[in-house]
Amino acid sequence: MKQPELNATLGAYWGGRVAARRAELGLTQAKFASVVGTSQQTISRIEKGEIIPHDKMKLRIAQRTGSKVDVLFAWPDNLAPVGA
Repeated sequence: MKQPELNATLGAYWGGRVAARRAELGLTQAKFASVVGTSQQTISRIEKGEIIPHDKMKLRIAQRTGSKVDVLFAWPDNLAPVGA
């Protein structure tokens, strides 16, 4: 899988997981962004899979929402690890 395809797949998968966690918490994108310490536009782009959050942002999202980073941003089962 080429890098752009990998990024799109991971972005969509992780974005869906972030959106699901936000919904579990009953938060709007704006409130979720406030909790996480970023903009609503950034949360929207993450949830749409347009961007993959950098590692510090992943950690911040997980910590501030009571999640574990390795669970919230788990590697999809149907996707081979990079280099495999």
